[in-house]
Amino acid sequence: MRRSFLMMMAALLAVSGCSTNGGDVAPEAALTQLRASVAERNYGQALQQAREVVREYPNDPRPRFEQARAEALMGNDDHALTALAAALARGLEHPAQALADPAFATLRAAPEFAELARQYAAQPGAPGATAAPAALTEPAVPPPRDNAGPMPFTEHLAAGSGSDRVEILGGEDGEIIRAGDVELRTRF
Repeated sequence: MRRSFLMMMAALLAVSGCSTNGGDVAPEAALTQLRASVAERNYGQALQQAREVVREYPNDPRPRFEQARAEALMGNDDHALTALAAALARGLEHPAQALADPAFATLRAAPEFAELARQYAAQPGAPGATAAPAALTEPAVPPPRDNAGPMPFTEHLAAGSGSDRVEILGGEDGEIIRAGDVELRTRF
């Protein structure tokens, strides 16, 4: 996995400047919607929004960063690392702050994340890079992991707030249903 990650990083660095959109910056409204979806724990919706904004504005690192957050919070570690590496390679401002985002808590043990941290943690941001992501201060709660390994989530539904909040996280091999203090897993 480390070798494929490093090869992917090299490819990203090689093509990071090549785009038909010429480096256009994503509108703040789209980024605000993305961040709101993450804050509401609608990670599937955030991921879909991020992919659309990334397609429209391939050189803006901020949508890729938001995509990395959503992927990490859904338990899709490989996709999260790829999106995070792409955001950093495209000049995400304040990389040390970005790498400290709580959404990446489950990634910190990965050698690929350690490599990104080594490369970018001391860099204050590239000249001309876009603004730092506003969502870095928002609490992010990743889905729980069990001993069988991560469950990649493709859907996230939520309703209510506080002790009345109900969530359903769905993946290819099961679901997690949360209601207050109770959590039911359909993956055994």
